[in-house]
Amino acid sequence: MPQSDLPPLECIGRCAECGFPDTTVLKHLTASERQLLDKCASGQHFMRKAVIFTQGDILQNVYLIRRGTVKVSIPGRAGKEHIVRLSGARDLIGYQSVLTENISPTTATAMTPTEVCVIPKSCFFSLLRSNNTLARRILSMLAREIENAQYRMYSLSYKSVRARIAESLLAMARYYGYQADGHTIAGPIYRKDLAELAGVTIESTIRCLSDFRKSGLVALADKHVILPEEKLLAAVAQNE
Repeated sequence: MPQSDLPPLECIGRCAECGFPDTTVLKHLTASERQLLDKCASGQHFMRKAVIFTQGDILQNVYLIRRGTVKVSIPGRAGKEHIVRLSGARDLIGYQSVLTENISPTTATAMTPTEVCVIPKSCFFSLLRSNNTLARRILSMLAREIENAQYRMYSLSYKSVRARIAESLLAMARYYGYQADGHTIAGPIYRKDLAELAGVTIESTIRCLSDFRKSGLVALADKHVILPEEKLLAAVAQNE
């Protein structure tokens, strides 16, 4: 979810009185379940580039993002990463590895200053056992992630570099939101992050952005990307 549509948030340490869960997968919790969350959950802040959890960790918590954008990635060789997905405000991360009780196959890193609700594993399982609606919604989330992973495999295998860069820019715009002009992506766009999300080299990313700029599909201003023709960029993402 874009950051720009949320009011300023700070964890007040009282989940039973906090309105934020009502906008998330936790919105169907009962009063007693909210009180349980009140006792066990806590708020935590991460600066940009801070690691929330690492590949190989045995996760003891799930993380509900209150604000910020997080990249979930698989580290590769020579410092390279493959970004599996982006997660933003209201998204739950880490729950897959908690459910399977396996080590985490991915690393989660804050791409912007990020605030999360930390929910211990034992509390998460208690809520799942007591609330059938929550359990169904978690299953639905898992199903959507499988569908998204299948589409991503198709995109990486068959789409052109231009289409993947366009698709990745639009994904970043969805999670960062836009500045007041309605065209400038609110968060900084780093070439390395864009390349890892699109599954291409940094050199290819730079060349593609230059081509997009010459074609009028994007404008570049320091670390910000402006999308004056979002519909045309979406057509590139869909059709090339």
